[in-house]
Amino acid sequence: MTGEGMVEIVGLSDFPDADLTNIGTEIIQEVPGITFNTVTADNLVNQAEANSNVTVSGQVTDSNDAPLQNLAVTVLLGTMVYSATTDASGEWAVDVAKNALYNLGDGEATLTAQVTNEQGNQGETSNTFTIDVTAPAEPQVSLAEDTGDTGDGVTTNGQINVSGLETDASWEYSTDGGSSWAGGEGT
Repeated sequence: MTGEGMVEIVGLSDFPDADLTNIGTEIIQEVPGITFNTVTADNLVNQAEANSNVTVSGQVTDSNDAPLQNLAVTVLLGTMVYSATTDASGEWAVDVAKNALYNLGDGEATLTAQVTNEQGNQGETSNTFTIDVTAPAEPQVSLAEDTGDTGDGVTTNGQINVSGLETDASWEYSTDGGSSWAGGEGT
């Protein structure tokens, strides 16, 4: 507890002259801290990651120097509940089952982790990350100029038009049947 407070000592009416100046008190109300590591390297779960087990991990801290080992951690993701136990360093981890993230669909998702220390105090934290499991739509490709017969797909102009790219998407092209690829420019 921080700040000011009041403690009531019950049963002193029988001892009205009691000297309470040297009574020592210790109030232990430290709330354990708990943190998440990023869900993936970029905190964005893609289709390949969502189709495999994803390890969610973090650490419990306690400024009271209380033991960090064997504390129960509960991790919530939507309606799913996962349980972990801390190691000697306060580290914890749970495996989110294959397809559990995939089944949530695209968008933001929030994990919540809770821990209770030996004094019964509970710490909690949340981590929001993004799920993007939907494959992008195929881009549209066309010649900038058809210099041969109309519609024959033959041109002397090497410029092509690419449209329909998702935001922040990139594209590549090959002029040797796919042996090597070069990054395209524009959208």
